[in-house]
Amino acid sequence: MMQFDSSTQTNEIPPKVWPPEPSTLAGVPPVGVTPPQVLAQQAADGRRGAAWRLLYLIIENDPQAVAAVSSLADDR
Repeated sequence: MMQFDSSTQTNEIPPKVWPPEPSTLAGVPPVGVTPPQVLAQQAADGRRGAAWRLLYLIIENDPQAVAAVSSLADDR
């Protein structure tokens, strides 16, 4: 009777190596110093630049930005 040696198996699938993801912040323009409350109002008025900057602050976990959006009386 032969002994089983698992080290000689060649049916092993090598683990997948994923390429590193590019930074999501590469090429991001500066956010500026506009307060989040003003950005929230401008975003509600349709200004996409303000909405982008506000979203960036929310992604960065800025509590003032989250509070500005949640306290905005506008339903848009």
